[in-house]
Amino acid sequence: MRMQPKLAIISGGGRLPVRIASHCRREGREFIVIALKGNADPNLLIEFEHEWVRIGAAGKLIRLLKKNNIKEIVMVGSVKRPSLFNAFPDLRGIKFIILSLKQFFAGDNAIITSIIKEFEGEGFNIIGIDNILEELLTPLPGVLGAISPTESDFENIYLGIQFARDLGSRDLGQAVVVGDGQLISVEDKYGTNKLISASAKATQNLQCAVLVKTLKPNQERRVDLPTIGCETIELAFKNNFAGVAVEAKNSLIVDREEVIRLADKLGLFLVSVDATKVKKGVLKIAIIAGEASGDIIGSRLMTALNYQCQRPIKFYGVGGPQMQKKGLESLFPISEIAYTGFSEVLPNLLTIISRIRQVASYIDKLEPEVLITIDCPDFSLRVAKKVKSKNTCCIHYVAPSVWAWKPGRAKKMAKYLDLLLTLFPFEIGYFGGVGLKTECVGHSVMESGVLKGIGKKFRNRNALRDDALLICLLPGSRLNEVKRHLPIMEEVIHRVHSQVGQIEIVIPVSPIVADTVKSMVKSWEFDIYFTETDEEKYNAMAASNVALAASGTVCLELALANLPNVTMYKMSWITNLLANLLVKTKYVNLVNVLFDREIVPELLLMACTPSNISSKLLEIIQDSGIRQKQSKYFSLLAERLQNGEGRPSEIAAKAVLKHVT
Repeated sequence: MRMQPKLAIISGGGRLPVRIASHCRREGREFIVIALKGNADPNLLIEFEHEWVRIGAAGKLIRLLKKNNIKEIVMVGSVKRPSLFNAFPDLRGIKFIILSLKQFFAGDNAIITSIIKEFEGEGFNIIGIDNILEELLTPLPGVLGAISPTESDFENIYLGIQFARDLGSRDLGQAVVVGDGQLISVEDKYGTNKLISASAKATQNLQCAVLVKTLKPNQERRVDLPTIGCETIELAFKNNFAGVAVEAKNSLIVDREEVIRLADKLGLFLVSVDATKVKKGVLKIAIIAGEASGDIIGSRLMTALNYQCQRPIKFYGVGGPQMQKKGLESLFPISEIAYTGFSEVLPNLLTIISRIRQVASYIDKLEPEVLITIDCPDFSLRVAKKVKSKNTCCIHYVAPSVWAWKPGRAKKMAKYLDLLLTLFPFEIGYFGGVGLKTECVGHSVMESGVLKGIGKKFRNRNALRDDALLICLLPGSRLNEVKRHLPIMEEVIHRVHSQVGQIEIVIPVSPIVADTVKSMVKSWEFDIYFTETDEEKYNAMAASNVALAASGTVCLELALANLPNVTMYKMSWITNLLANLLVKTKYVNLVNVLFDREIVPELLLMACTPSNISSKLLEIIQDSGIRQKQSKYFSLLAERLQNGEGRPSEIAAKAVLKHVT
C-alpha cells in the first residue's frame, strides 16, 4: 500500500477539523493541525499537534508547511472573513492581497479560488474533505429521517433551491430561508447560524419555514462545502422551522446519524435534494392494498418512492394502518375487501363490487400519473381493468398465482397493465411470454427484519426457561382465516399437550385481527403470549421450537427464521371443491414451491384436521432428523428470494419511477 503524504489540516472553527485529525490518527497518517487564530477552538485541539497562525500571516503559514514537509492540505472549518484593515497581513500576505485585490472585494468562492492557486503555486496539493471522510457527504436524494416533508414543504424546498442557486451564482452565500411560498432571508458573510437566528421574527408566524443549503454553481468543491450539524437542527427547531434541505453529494452533515436522530426527536424533516434536477409539481400516485401483507409491502414501497423521487408525492387509494402511517388517507378500511374463498366472498359480493366501482371511479376523476395495485388480485386487478384514464400508468406489484389457479389470466392482464412487478424470477416466464412487461424485484420478506430476531430476548422478557417447549401459532391475517383456523389449532394444541406435557404458546397478531384473536383464545386452558410488533414477532419466532401457520407469506418468514413448522389452510366445503378442481400446482407453501418438493408438511382443505396436523407437529417435535431436513433447505432460501443488490422496495420504486414522465 502506498504511504500517504503528511497532511496539513488548516483549521477554522467547529468540530470538523477534529474529525479529520481523529481519522488520520486512526489510519496512522501523519498530520499537523494549523489553527487559524480567532476561528479554531483551542479546547478541541489540545490533544493534537498544532500551530497557531493568524489569517493574514501567509508567509509564516507557507514556512510552517514547508518545514513540516507537507504535500497535501485540507482546509476545513468555519472562518470569519476579515476586512482589509483587521487581517494584519505580513509581507507575503500584503503581496497576495495586492495581486488578488479584485477577488478580495468579491465573494468567498473567488477568494478561496485565489488562495488555492497560491498554495498550488508553492507545490502543495489541496484536497477536499470528502477525499478523506467520504461518509460526511450528504447521501443520495431522499428523506433522511423519520419525518417526511408535506406537499407545501416540498414546494418551499424547490423554491428555496432556485433562490439558493441564484444567490450562489452571484457568490453571495449558500443558504436561504423560505416559508409559505416566499423568500424570508438569505445567507451573508456571517454564515448559516446567523441566518437562522436573523429569520426568527419572520418564521414565528409561519407554518412551514425551511432552511435550504446548496453548493454555489461553479464553486470550488475542495473547500467550503455547505455544512450542517446538530447546532443547525437545534437552531431551526428553536426558530419554528419545519425542516432542513441540503444538496445531495455536494454538502456535508457532521455526525450524520446524531443529526438525524435529533431532527426526528424534535419533529423536523431532514432531506437530501438534487439541486440540479428540480422538477415542479406534485406526483399523484394511487395505491391499493387489500390485506395485511400488501399493507406492509405498500408502506415500504411508499417510503422508497418518497426517498428516490425528486418531486413531492401525494398518495391516494386504499390501504391499512402501515400505509396510513406513511401518509395515505384510505377510502375505506381494508377489512371490507379482505375475503378469501367462494363462500366467504359470496355473502359480501355486493359490497366488494360496489367498492371496486367506487375506487375505479375515484381514480378516473383523480387522474394520477401512476396506479399501483398490490397483491389481492381479485379486487385490485378488477379496479385496474376498469380504470379508463389513458394518462394513468397501471402497475401491479406481486404477481397473482396464475401458475397455480388461472393460467389464462396472464394474457388478459397484458391488455390493461403497463408493468408487473414479481417476487420470484420464475414468474417472469408466465407473463413475459404474453407481452406483459415484467420485472422481478425480489421478495419483500427480505426487508422484514425476520433475520434479526433474538430468541433469548423474548424468553427473558417472558420469564421462559431455556428448555420450555414454545409453539408459535399463526392463524392468518384475515378475520375469516382466524375464525376458521383457531378452533382447529385449539384442538391440535390439546392433542400435542397430551403427548408431550407442558407447552407454552405465542400468537403474533396484526392490528386487523388482534381483538378477534384475543377474544377467541380467552377460554383456552393455556397461558398464551401475544406479540403486536414486528420486532416482538421475530423475537418470538427465534425463541420458538416449532410453529403451526396458515399458508401465506408468514411461511417464508418462518423458514428464514429457521423455525420448523407445519402449514395448514381450511376453507368452506364449496371452496374446497372448487379448489380441488382449479388448483394446478402441487404445493402452496412457497418454500415447497421454490424447491419443488415437500419440505414443510401441507395439510390443506379436507386434510386440514386436528388429527392430521397434530400428528405432523409431533413428528417435528420428537424427530431431530425432520427438523434438520427443514433447516437444511431453510438455509438456502434467502438467495432465492433476492434479486440483485438493494432492498426489494427500492428496486420496485426505481421500476415505478421509470414509468413517470
